[in-house]
Amino acid sequence: MNWNMQKFVIVGAVISIAILGTGCSSDIDKKGSGKIRIVSIQSEEDVQRQGLRSFKEEYPELNVEFIDMKALSGDPVKAYQQFGQYVENENPDVIIGDALTFSPLAARDAYADLSPLIQRDDFPTEDMNQGVLEWIKQQGGGLLTGLTPTYDSTVLFYNMEILEQFGIAHPVNQMSWEELLALASRVPDKLSNGEPLYGLHLGGDGDALGLADRIAATWGVNYINWDQLKITADSGEWKKIYEIAVEAASSGHLYMSEEEGGAGHQAYELFAQGKIAMMLGGYNTFRMFSANSNVPRWGAVTQPVDPNTRDQGDLTPGIIYSIGSSSLNSEGAWTFVQYMNSEERAKKLASGKSSLLTRTILNQDANSLEPFTLLSYKRRKVVNLEAVDFELSARIKQIRQNEMNRVLTGEATIEEALAQTQQQAESVLRSAK
Repeated sequence: MNWNMQKFVIVGAVISIAILGTGCSSDIDKKGSGKIRIVSIQSEEDVQRQGLRSFKEEYPELNVEFIDMKALSGDPVKAYQQFGQYVENENPDVIIGDALTFSPLAARDAYADLSPLIQRDDFPTEDMNQGVLEWIKQQGGGLLTGLTPTYDSTVLFYNMEILEQFGIAHPVNQMSWEELLALASRVPDKLSNGEPLYGLHLGGDGDALGLADRIAATWGVNYINWDQLKITADSGEWKKIYEIAVEAASSGHLYMSEEEGGAGHQAYELFAQGKIAMMLGGYNTFRMFSANSNVPRWGAVTQPVDPNTRDQGDLTPGIIYSIGSSSLNSEGAWTFVQYMNSEERAKKLASGKSSLLTRTILNQDANSLEPFTLLSYKRRKVVNLEAVDFELSARIKQIRQNEMNRVLTGEATIEEALAQTQQQAESVLRSAK
């Protein structure tokens, strides 16, 4: 993988401010009038589709200046790294971010608390997914400093026909990784016609290291602390994670990324062809399965969970709309944020069935979406991309991959590989300082 692609992969593997800023008593602050400056990590085209176009039509007296950070920087990675400083320098009225930008900006006191305005205007949030709101509060220092109309989460899809053919029980909600992998290990490695059959597809990096990182994310375990520049790869938790991942990868029941052409074979296609019994995916996979009558009978349950917190899982907010703490037109900004997160806009988005709505009752498949909504949000810290050295991260990932490969080929024990990972990664960090 070349460096440009590596950057996208890394980017693709979070505090009370007065809402009424300076100038709040001036004419500019009348709802729907004056001017608002928007700084966005999302492209203008994406925000137009979300509702910016119709907002301009409904509020023609409110002049909108839109600054697309990715277009401005010319590099998506630099856009993320420079976003916080740009917002701090420009003091926009509206900040449009995402799950990666939200926490670093909260740490800069960039957001206004929306709760006073929500209460003042009786803006409805009761029907919103409370896990999403909890994510925003946790990453925003305990305050509700943003709203998002959409989110996504991972669930486990399973092929009923394959499991029933071989007398294997269906997966259930709130299974741990070990329980899921044990179930996958019961799936035979071949179909009756001799074609290969796999118990589980991760839906992403289908190798031992990819599985290890998925388990680590569920458990809340990291191999590096970017804020402190400290390697934490050689720990008892990582040893246990590697043991689980190596056993699963060596069993032949896990679809490996190099199998049958690797990336050229999408998990969805393999599932539809009856070649994998279970796979992880998001709402887009749910939509494709629901729309295709040729897909085998299928079901879905929650994502794998930490056995110590079985009622909690992970989710990813969509576009997050916030008011800048130094906004000169906080009322105009609030008009925009309300509009983009309104029931009216949610109904428009629901008609397109393209996103999982935060106002969950409006999802057209609401009765089938329990696996997406059953778990509460698992509190965790989002990596601050401003602190990440992407080139350094790529070098450390290669070290981890090399050492994992040595385990898989029998050249090293897990203990030896983790010790070497720790030593080599620390060396890389020292040389970079």
